[in-house]
Amino acid sequence: MNVQLINFKSDFAWKHYSEKFAVPFELRKFDTFGLLLKETDTLFFTPKFTADFFSIENEMLAVGTFEELTGFAYELISENREFGELAQKVLANYESYDDGEIEIAMRKFYLNQAHIVGILNVTPDSFSDGGKFVDKEKAVEHALQMLEEGAEIIDVGGESTRPGAPSVSTEEELERVIPVISEIKRISRGALISVDTSKAEVAEAAIDAGAEIVNDVSAFADEKILDVVRRRGVAYVLMHMKGTPKDMQENPFYEEPVSEIYDFLKTKLDYLNSAGITKVMIDPGVGFGKRVSDNYEIIARLDEFKSLGAPIFIGLSRKSFLGKSLGLEISERENATTVAETVSVLNGARFIRTHNVKNAVQMKNVINFINYSETTG
Repeated sequence: MNVQLINFKSDFAWKHYSEKFAVPFELRKFDTFGLLLKETDTLFFTPKFTADFFSIENEMLAVGTFEELTGFAYELISENREFGELAQKVLANYESYDDGEIEIAMRKFYLNQAHIVGILNVTPDSFSDGGKFVDKEKAVEHALQMLEEGAEIIDVGGESTRPGAPSVSTEEELERVIPVISEIKRISRGALISVDTSKAEVAEAAIDAGAEIVNDVSAFADEKILDVVRRRGVAYVLMHMKGTPKDMQENPFYEEPVSEIYDFLKTKLDYLNSAGITKVMIDPGVGFGKRVSDNYEIIARLDEFKSLGAPIFIGLSRKSFLGKSLGLEISERENATTVAETVSVLNGARFIRTHNVKNAVQMKNVINFINYSETTG
């Protein structure tokens, strides 16, 4: 059982669901949403026409304004309390998203604006900056520079997750990341560090060295990492990836990418919450087992993930979907990255993982000036 909110302002969403459920075109307006009920008996519900209603196999779709869907969810409770309460929760999460916050290491990050996460790859083979910061001194210097430029979090990774990347041993990953994290914290005690790892042992050692966030691209393939996160009380980034970095780009396929990713994150998020892990950010995994069109659809429909009730974390920086669609080499993707990051923030992303902190901070500040009109002159 699951309920998903769909925003029909996206052509991607409208094309898929209008064809699947035969929704008439005249129902599509600027403020039209859909509430999709999955894995249910379509015969159990007889709506009172608060919203337009369609069904197919074991799925039902209510179409209307947000207010109409709120009424639909209320009606639904009398027919099926579990579905109705879940629909109400989905709608409430979406509506209150910007009023939320997440506390990390006694710092509150408010979700009415974006927060910038600087990428620090201490690897020889990352797709964009592999080899540049293998040396500890250079890595620490770069981290301090990103903090100076306005990064609020530094994400340190010792194992490349580029397409086709081989795995590295725990020992090698530890040797790469722990000295760097320790030195950053020694020089800048207030620096907030995220460790980009899928290994429980690396996560534990990184926390010992001063990390406060575990960014796990594998969605706890190693469940021991959850014991570390729970026991140490750190925040956790839950990401969707189809396959592994080594094989994720070998002909990935989705019938409907956002729905599949949404269901994956919902199931994993429920599991985390039931295990007592509540400081969670969700990442739809742009570039991780996705086609070019899938990545653009994720960005276009990013706001739909707000209904999961967790801050949206995203990494778009210099990724290949930008290069493939625009014919750009890695060194030419900075402008495209900033545009994609801007759209993502406008659509709900609140933690932006990026190589170019200076550009991202400027983007964030411009959006804040527009939203809150508190300029300096």
